[in-house]
Amino acid sequence: DDMRTDELQYMPNVQKLIGDEGVTFTNGFASLPLCCPARASVFTGQFPHNHGVWSQKPPFAFASMDDRETFPVWMHRAGYRNSYIGKYLNRFGRDPAPGRTKGNSLQYVPPGWDNFRPTLDGLTPNTKYWGGTHQYFNTTLGDNGHGFISNRGTYQTIAYTRLEKQNLRRDLKQKKPFFHFVSFSAPHVGGPHEDDDPKDLGTPGRPRPVRGLFDDIITEPPGADWHDPDRSDKPHSMRSTLTDDDREQILESARQRAESLYLVDRSVGRMISTLKKHHQLANTTVVFTSDNGYFLGEQGKPQGKTLPYEPSLRVPVLMRGPGIPRGEIRTDPFLSVDFAPTFADIADGRRGHKGDGKSMLDVMRLGDETADDSWSRRVPTETVPTKAVIQKVSRRDPIGARPKQQLRGRVIGLRTHRYLYTEWAREPWDWEPGVDRELYDVLKDPEQYDNLAVDPKHKKLVAQFHKLVGRSHTCAGASCRVPLPENLR
Repeated sequence: DDMRTDELQYMPNVQKLIGDEGVTFTNGFASLPLCCPARASVFTGQFPHNHGVWSQKPPFAFASMDDRETFPVWMHRAGYRNSYIGKYLNRFGRDPAPGRTKGNSLQYVPPGWDNFRPTLDGLTPNTKYWGGTHQYFNTTLGDNGHGFISNRGTYQTIAYTRLEKQNLRRDLKQKKPFFHFVSFSAPHVGGPHEDDDPKDLGTPGRPRPVRGLFDDIITEPPGADWHDPDRSDKPHSMRSTLTDDDREQILESARQRAESLYLVDRSVGRMISTLKKHHQLANTTVVFTSDNGYFLGEQGKPQGKTLPYEPSLRVPVLMRGPGIPRGEIRTDPFLSVDFAPTFADIADGRRGHKGDGKSMLDVMRLGDETADDSWSRRVPTETVPTKAVIQKVSRRDPIGARPKQQLRGRVIGLRTHRYLYTEWAREPWDWEPGVDRELYDVLKDPEQYDNLAVDPKHKKLVAQFHKLVGRSHTCAGASCRVPLPENLR
């Protein structure tokens, strides 16, 4: 949850047991780098402008997702027993089930899941079962719609690992194929507050034995060398700069994130060891990824996500399994919307809709579709809609909004192998919006300092991107998979 691609360096088991034994995609992208929309894209295979889960808050959180046709449903049709542990979609438990406007979802089990143990929002504080999704030492899980499981006093990652090992041992004895989804919260911001936490930034909780584990290894924050000397060519909200105090706090945040991921890495090792012990590792596809990335100083952001710049947009994607070659790299883009069709393809599941993504199974097994590092595929990027749009929709549909017309994010864009292009919508009260279009040559300018959109020499290129962005953010199904023009690959 919120893991950056460069944080794989602190996870030797993931690298050795999945990456070295399978395929690593170096260009994994979150369609909208925010927890709830990104997860909805994973489950549905649709971009946010089609599935409608735009935010982690009302009116566009969990209750907005139509969960009748998701990849667990497709896999269930193919005979799989599906199990889920951990964070689902934001406000699960607190908000009504999809399609309803009243009540809560504390006892709700989404279609397709046989064993469903999600973290719950909306529990009554200071009761036996009140632990939240990001309370690392007090996490309450739903128990298949029939009660609750308290993990008070047990570090969340350890609790999930124990539950998953139980699930594996049970399902490995059955003849039925299984799919297990373990959704760790680390390294997402969460409680409890700890004495060494930076004063202004959120960090994950972690047990005492791992505190300080990376102090001698991580000596500078990841974004320490990000410095744009001229920010006049940026949107107004992207012109902030970091102080020395900011950098010290980011450094502590980066260390704590690595400490929490170290424990996830150990859990991955134990799960794979369980599969090996029962002689099923060679027959099992194992996938590791995150929902979105995270800023740690880049773009002048001490922390955060959502925006379509590299640290936020990129996610790790590693897979091993039958028919997948060992130790190979793929440079073709792997998007959030690709997980659902890929899982359905692996399981021979019958999809209820075509979706916006594509199965990457052939790319995994046979290699990239392009002969070099260039891409023929467009990567749309989206963000939460403007506050004005959210307020308008909320007045009509305060919970679980599903507007009939397609909305657009405040920032929409397109990422290609060479370029990042963005368009910013203005709020009615924006008194100084600044630049509203960006174009970066990410091969020559990987830090995205020089906005080419303000240079008249690139007027035709900007116009071409403007047309493509309009099509990409109203696309559905096959129209989302139209290849890029040759000059943009």
